[in-house]
Amino acid sequence: MQLDADGLRIVATDGHPSYPATVGDHMALSLSGTDKARLTKIFSNLAEGGKVQMPLTKLAWGAEVGWLKDKFGVSWTVSIDGTPSF
Repeated sequence: MQLDADGLRIVATDGHPSYPATVGDHMALSLSGTDKARLTKIFSNLAEGGKVQMPLTKLAWGAEVGWLKDKFGVSWTVSIDGTPSF
């Protein structure tokens, strides 16, 4: 499922074959866009009280991607470049 709103894209995903789903950790949201300042702030806000699993990191293809679990236990992937990170 995908929602484009206000220059950002939110994607719901059911997981990845390399990371088997476990009860309570079986879905994630992916947020992507091109506004680096805005997405970096969103990543930081989501991380407050949660756990960063990979900080925003520049990858070989040029995107910055980070993973975290927010304070409610929701998993997030944030991708800065406009391309979904799944």
